[in-house]
Amino acid sequence: MLARWDQVTTGPGPEGSLGDLLVAAVRAAVLAPEAEVPRWFSFSERPDAALIGALVAAGRLTRPAPGWLALP
Repeated sequence: MLARWDQVTTGPGPEGSLGDLLVAAVRAAVLAPEAEVPRWFSFSERPDAALIGALVAAGRLTRPAPGWLALP
């Protein structure tokens, strides 16, 4: 049976969270347009403005210019 992760689990596992995945994706992209980031994921639970804002506030992501995300 083939299934996506979000179809077989009810929440984040002990390995990490959606925020961790988002930080890893931005790390791979080096610089990312903030409006496009939620569309990178096909999961039913997608990153939203609140999650992105929380990651920026926690210092895990930064906005080098308006509308852009990068690692600090």
